[in-house]
Amino acid sequence: MARKYKGNGSIILIGFKGSGKTSVGKALARKLKRRFIDLDEVIIEINRHLKGKKQSIREIYKEYGKGYFRKRESQALKFLDEEIGIVLATGGGAVVLKKNRHIMKKIGTAIFLDVEPGLLFKRMLKRGIPPIIDRANPKKSFYALYRQRRTAYLKAANIVIGLQNEPIKEIVKKISALLGRVV
Repeated sequence: MARKYKGNGSIILIGFKGSGKTSVGKALARKLKRRFIDLDEVIIEINRHLKGKKQSIREIYKEYGKGYFRKRESQALKFLDEEIGIVLATGGGAVVLKKNRHIMKKIGTAIFLDVEPGLLFKRMLKRGIPPIIDRANPKKSFYALYRQRRTAYLKAANIVIGLQNEPIKEIVKKISALLGRVV
């Protein structure tokens, strides 16, 4: 039986910050011989075009706020809905807006990299607390945001893969096997 994917045949990796979407996405794209796109890079380019300066995702979020950032995120997803057969790594909050989840359904098969929250929290602390987390009480803020977003991830996902701390190669192997069963 030939592989069948949802939407336009693309694969969309969703999950909380630090779940490995970019690393896994790059490795998966290499294995499947597909083009890899990081949604954050598209947002950075859209913002550069609009504001005339190149800024990081963190800088965009801090300077222009959550509302502006979510608009750019939706704009980036709409820009990609014509792409066929890509591997797309989204930002951790891309699934929050219902319209973004709808666009993702058009783009392809959404795979939720469901990493244990304690491990995600440790990874976040190593990389630095992002602006979406309250610095006064990062643990409480993180877990509240995790619970809220996990619901959105589950709504958006066609496939859920529970992960601990497996090597990227093993995760790619799991995803490849599961994609062979998607109809």
